Amino acid sequence: MACSLLMAGGIALTALSPLPVIIAGLVILTTGFFAAHALASGQVGIIATRAKTQATALYNVFYYVGSASVGWATGLLLAHEGWTLAAASCGTLVLLSATLIALFFSPRA
Repeated sequence: MACSLLMAGGIALTALSPLPVIIAGLVILTTGFFAAHALASGQVGIIATRAKTQATALYNVFYYVGSASVGWATGLLLAHEGWTLAAASCGTLVLLSATLIALFFSPRA
């Protein structure tokens, strides 16, 4: 959940106008994204009760297919509608992922 907040904060910073703030926002967004990926990737082996290798492989397939297709679609959105709508779509995806995490995954002690 903390990674989602980090990503959302980074997206919000990119909406401001000073270039150093936009760059900081991109760095924060990227840090949150890769931290979330590392945590999710590590959790696959913990959550899977059997066929852990296959579960990890499937996670990686969906990660790369999702990243490629969402990146492509966001690029089209950026080219045709501008940064505001592209950033809003990224924010919507972060909100969706945070909601799914809150609904389906409980912290493990």
